[in-house]
Amino acid sequence: VSRVSFVGMTTTDTALLGHVSGQSLSAAALSDLWRSCTAVLIRGRVLGIVVGQAIGAKNEGLAFIYLKISCLILGALSIIVIFSWTFTEQIWVYLGQSATIAKDAQYYSSVFIAS
Repeated sequence: VSRVSFVGMTTTDTALLGHVSGQSLSAAALSDLWRSCTAVLIRGRVLGIVVGQAIGAKNEGLAFIYLKISCLILGALSIIVIFSWTFTEQIWVYLGQSATIAKDAQYYSSVFIAS
């Protein structure tokens, strides 16, 4: 449900920004690209697999250990990813994008930090 909601939100943002200006749409696309590339670190898909296996083996203690380890690792990675999102503008300027579009991409990324 959350994935469908996020895709719907991003699609709506893209559609509305396309009517505002091409620069706004470019900034949103750059921001989405950077956030998608870095957010892959905090997806946590392995957690469901290992916890599911532990619970299936009737080993709830091991499942709890996996859950604690996963929370620690994903928490640390989340800090790194959020920190990288605060430097969206500098990264895109370094990669050759215009400063005005990079600044708008930074603003768009900073909105997603809170969400």
